[in-house]
Amino acid sequence: MRASLNRVLATLTIVILPLIASSATMDEEIDALLDAVTSSECVFVRNGKEYDVDDAVAHLQMKRERGGRYFDSTEEFIERIASKSSWSGKPYEIHCGEDEPHLAIDWFNDRLSEIREERSRAWPAPTRTTHPVGAGHPVEPKRFQLAPAVFP
Repeated sequence: MRASLNRVLATLTIVILPLIASSATMDEEIDALLDAVTSSECVFVRNGKEYDVDDAVAHLQMKRERGGRYFDSTEEFIERIASKSSWSGKPYEIHCGEDEPHLAIDWFNDRLSEIREERSRAWPAPTRTTHPVGAGHPVEPKRFQLAPAVFP
């Protein structure tokens, strides 16, 4: 009975923890996208009307909160929430200075690529090292095992 319960708990941990981590990453990325709008000097065009960055972020945040069931990833947030009007279906545009207007979907995808590239530079992937004795044998990373649950 204990072994079977331990397997269930281990399986749930393996399944749930990555979901929690990906949700945190998605929220962090969406926050970073909204920060990118805030720090830009761009004009957000929604249904033919121009909005400053504060109004744009407030609108996108409202859509994010109300439309959370429509996206499960940052890419889906961009595609389904941040790039077009849910009312008219018209694509949003972003005008930055003298540049040509950008479709919001392209602008957000470009920012997302920059955010991910910056994050990968800040948190480089672990590298394999050689044995400290110098034998040239790669050192395997330690594998952690879940301790068995103790039930009285």
